[in-house]
Amino acid sequence: MIIRSKAPLRIGLAGGGTDVSPYSDLYGGAILNATIDLYAYSSLEPLDNGKIEFVIDGAAKVLSVDAAKELRTANDFELFIGVYNRIIKQFDLPALSFRLTSYIEAPQGSGLGTSSTIVVSLLGAFVEWLKLPLGKYDIAHLAYDIERIDLKMTGGKQDQYAATFGGINYLEFFANDKVIVNPLQLKRQVEGGTMMGVSIALYEELMFDESGVTTRDWRTYPVLKMADIPEVKVVLLNRPETGKYGGGSEAANALAAPAIAAAFFDATGKIARRLPLKPAYIQTLLKA
Repeated sequence: MIIRSKAPLRIGLAGGGTDVSPYSDLYGGAILNATIDLYAYSSLEPLDNGKIEFVIDGAAKVLSVDAAKELRTANDFELFIGVYNRIIKQFDLPALSFRLTSYIEAPQGSGLGTSSTIVVSLLGAFVEWLKLPLGKYDIAHLAYDIERIDLKMTGGKQDQYAATFGGINYLEFFANDKVIVNPLQLKRQVEGGTMMGVSIALYEELMFDESGVTTRDWRTYPVLKMADIPEVKVVLLNRPETGKYGGGSEAANALAAPAIAAAFFDATGKIARRLPLKPAYIQTLLKA
């Protein structure tokens, strides 16, 4: 069995340094950052030979020691040993035997949060292997404690939270190690807007008679249901020449219906001149 884990590197967009104590404790901090398509990878293979092996892939560095509940620090392997020692101590575990390999797609010192990202990746492998009851906030906070408290490495908090949560995030930092992660999920906005557009194109229809509106509830005004949601793949393009826009769901909402109507025309040669494209209307168009 091999357990694999990865965590993304990040770029800082605004607010760098406000996550570092004592500034964040006294005044609060706020940072905007985004993870990128570069990662730290970890793979963990349980062993039964009473040994612990740490491997830095790409650097041809290997450390092999006897399994113990606490390991002495060793040059180049401080992060590995720090993660292992904290996991054993915090969860009161016996000595473990395994091979742990790490690889990162950017050099340390690149300013992309490499050390913290490695720690989060290593933790992810242990969390999966040992089924540790840790959520995202727990993992990020534990990574911070390992680096800043156990290993006494200087720095702030943004790297651990960026690597754990991923995506574009507005991070808020307060006293007493309180951190709030506000994901700016443009892709989710586009997905939601697309679903609204699909619902308008295929299901939603406001009906009237002499007395007024007849589609007054969910029985008479159908909408797209969870079971009918299609797979949506969102690809964000870097096109600065098109200008700046606010929001993401509105554009997706407006484009879904004409895209479906265009696909219907491409498949049948029939032009749909109204929505929704319900089965009865489609049959009428096909017979015309």
